[in-house]
Amino acid sequence: MAVFISYSSHDGARVEQLAATLRRAREEIWYDSELGGGDAWWRMILDRIRVCDVFLVALSQNMAQSKACQLELQYAQALGKPIVPVQVGHIDSMRTNPLAATQVIDFQNPTIDTGIELVASLNAARRQSAPLPDPLPDEPPMPFAYLMRLGGLIAGPALTPQQQTVVVAELRAGIEDDGDDPSARQDILSLLQRLRDRSDVTYRTRTEVDSLLAAMAPRPAAPHYPPPPMQRPPAPPQPTSKKGLFIGAGVAVAAIIAVVVVIIVATSGGGSSDSEAAAPSDSPSDDTTVSASPRSMLLTPEEVASTVGLDSIEPNPIVAQMDLTTGELSRPECLGASYVTMGDAYQNSGYTAVAFQGLKADGYDSVWVGQGVVAFPSGTEAQAFLDAAANQWSACAGDIITVTFSGAPTQQWSYKDIERSDAQITQQSQQIGAAGYGCQHTLRREANVLIDVMGCRTPPGDEAVQLAEKIASKVDAA
Repeated sequence: MAVFISYSSHDGARVEQLAATLRRAREEIWYDSELGGGDAWWRMILDRIRVCDVFLVALSQNMAQSKACQLELQYAQALGKPIVPVQVGHIDSMRTNPLAATQVIDFQNPTIDTGIELVASLNAARRQSAPLPDPLPDEPPMPFAYLMRLGGLIAGPALTPQQQTVVVAELRAGIEDDGDDPSARQDILSLLQRLRDRSDVTYRTRTEVDSLLAAMAPRPAAPHYPPPPMQRPPAPPQPTSKKGLFIGAGVAVAAIIAVVVVIIVATSGGGSSDSEAAAPSDSPSDDTTVSASPRSMLLTPEEVASTVGLDSIEPNPIVAQMDLTTGELSRPECLGASYVTMGDAYQNSGYTAVAFQGLKADGYDSVWVGQGVVAFPSGTEAQAFLDAAANQWSACAGDIITVTFSGAPTQQWSYKDIERSDAQITQQSQQIGAAGYGCQHTLRREANVLIDVMGCRTPPGDEAVQLAEKIASKVDAA
């Protein structure tokens, strides 16, 4: 019998990692990765809950705010299904989540022990599985069915003024009832915009819709703030870096432990060269090693200015340590996607040297550039870090992350899906309410070196990719 995974679509990347882990443990799993919306979709989900033997909850703040996830959980509880909560993302309060009284497995940064605990918990829960109650409990209603109905009306050929008034009233009620659910909120925004853009919309309807859209918009932030820290003073000496967590962990005790070791190393990218996410064969050779100092590979201020289309740019001093600045992110695991050469992001990666420089130009588009070069003992270790970073950055896509650093205004940033080629990942982010200000972040491997570059401006362009390309040329020539 299968394990049913209940999750928020905003946690899709992290749930894929969890699913891959379970498949390697030879668990039969089911989750709605390929289904769409509608009545048939909801009926399929309820049917799968009824036939599963374990109900696994991918716990996060997104899940806690998802109406569909709450309905799935309530139905599983009514059916008497064994519940196994697995935390895959940040949650505001563990004491107030719907499974606060149940032991939660933390899968945000999986380790060997985490994998053992996960497999053991599923086996224990499976033994508690019982026949379905007779009669069956009532099926929960399909979540947000009214939004589908309103979408059909708005897409129709004509809407009378009276119908428009009714649609606006229902959408206003939806904001009050379901506005905390990220998916529903996005759907309501889309429907309001589509209603406003209709050719037959009345002046009254358009005015009411504009008012609702304005009320739903995030509070404006001070525009043109590059992501802190903007000025990076020399950090305290970096403690000796530790090699990958799993080196020397060749356990051969019980079969379950052996399976879990393979699972975790393959999914976490924690420093092992045997990771499934290893570089493709046509990526830069893992055997090539560059011994030149990272500082010598950074671009000059003149080269940076030319690349970003400026006459000049103001450089900060080059520093030879990771940035140990501390702050608060609503998703701490997104630190590496948000900033360049941050110490916590590179912790335990095995890097041997680093150089970073920030550069800025005040003006109408407030250009900020962070260029970093990080050396590793080998290309294999650099590639392992890149593969792990690709998973971490992907998990941040689609979320809005709140950032608070001492001495800087609180900001909110949205993250797009990553773009990946053989040995490079790129992600674009945008500051909410900052008049289009955003950043492009590129992480590229060249031999045993990682090029960690970010370019920010209004609007963000392709600067990080171009800067990384020019730094790569210096690595090749070193």
